[in-house]
This record gives sequence, structure tokens and C-alpha cells, in this order.
Amino acid sequence: MLMDSVSEAVDYELRALPGCTYYRLQVPRLRSASGDMDDVDPKNLKNLQIVAEEYVSSISNVLTKICEELEAGRGSNMPGIGHEVRANAGNLPGGSNTPKS
Repeated sequence: MLMDSVSEAVDYELRALPGCTYYRLQVPRLRSASGDMDDVDPKNLKNLQIVAEEYVSSISNVLTKICEELEAGRGSNMPGIGHEVRANAGNLPGGSNTPKS
């Protein structure tokens, strides 16, 4: 309950931020696995792994979109984020504007 309320508060706050791109990735239900943090039974751990693999597979298109946005730097003009870092890389010690191959 406590952990859910924190994540729900963060979800609410991030959705309210103007210009914020935010993705919440959460398995809708654990069906065959226990969500108890102290359940380290090997069978439960295996079931959690299966649930995770199925979830990642089911949202592969969303994960691809997120990766594309991250790779592009999201076009941010905030210092230290996105395209500005790439443009100024040559100004950093050991930096280079030449892309690595």
C-alpha cells in the first residue's frame, strides 16, 4: 500500500508537468506470481521472470518508441540533456564532435 501511494503520487505529478514526456511501465497484474517483496521461493522467482518476459514482449512497440526518443535526446534544450550535449561534446575535455563508429 505504501509503495503504491508513492508511485501513484509521482504518476500524478509527472502527468501534470507541462512538456514532460512520461511513460509509466507497470505490469497490470501478477496472476501466477506473488507480489510480496519477501517471497523468494524459487517457483515464485521463476513465475516473476515469466510475467516480466510476457509484459516486455507485450509492450515492445512502446519500448521501441521510448528508445527512439531517448536516442534522439528528445530534442531537449535543457542544459546537459539531448542535442545540446552532442553539440557541445567537442568543448568538453577529451570530447569530440566526431561521431564514433
